[in-house]
Amino acid sequence: MIYSVTHRELYVFIEAPTTVVICLYMLYQLLGNSIFAGLGCMLLGPPISFVIGWIQKKLRVTAMKLKDERIKLMSEIISGIKVSQMLACSSIIIKE
Repeated sequence: MIYSVTHRELYVFIEAPTTVVICLYMLYQLLGNSIFAGLGCMLLGPPISFVIGWIQKKLRVTAMKLKDERIKLMSEIISGIKVSQMLACSSIIIKE
């Protein structure tokens, strides 16, 4: 089991970056300087996605707070309507 963990670490820290560098070099030979635009997009994609997700989370939390306040207000209004209806009906019943 120790051998497999060591082998995985060896692959992750040595072979994977080496493979990426070799592939980038071969792409550079094939495509020239345009490879740097694609590489820039690949490197900037995850941080931009993270920032957008973080902003969406903040907006979602704010929206949920506003919805909660609105639901509480509507609940109070409906309770008030029920009380006024009950009082109106009780005055009719008392008159009879």
